[in-house]
Amino acid sequence: MNDLGHWENLTGLDITSELIHESLGFVYRIRGSNSGVPWCYIGRKQIWMKRGKHWHESNWREYTSSSTIVQGHCEGSESVYEILGVFTSKSALRYGETLAIVRAGTYCCLDGGSNFRLEPARGVVRLDGHDQQQLKHLEEMFP
Repeated sequence: MNDLGHWENLTGLDITSELIHESLGFVYRIRGSNSGVPWCYIGRKQIWMKRGKHWHESNWREYTSSSTIVQGHCEGSESVYEILGVFTSKSALRYGETLAIVRAGTYCCLDGGSNFRLEPARGVVRLDGHDQQQLKHLEEMFP
């Protein structure tokens, strides 16, 4: 088992060092409650970032959110950080994030959602067998 930082693994996969090295990023969910009102946010985080010609591991283990709105929700709340799916390409990662947001209903404030934008994949979504399996897992997670 690999060190996932504060993240809980809900992918249905064993997230090993090898899987981390083969994957570009993951779709995540942050859950919590403020004054007894539950909320959640779904986003994506790249494990690997390209700087110049070289790839470097990001700060994904410590990452909480780049959104000041979500950071505000997390303050004073016991938040749960969950990895929902791990993907190999940027287009699959964006597609997985959008699928999870729509299926989970986090785009609608009435459902306790905190998502306020969608960034769909551009062009053709590249999916290998692993990505297809993770998308199916997301669909089953949010029927």
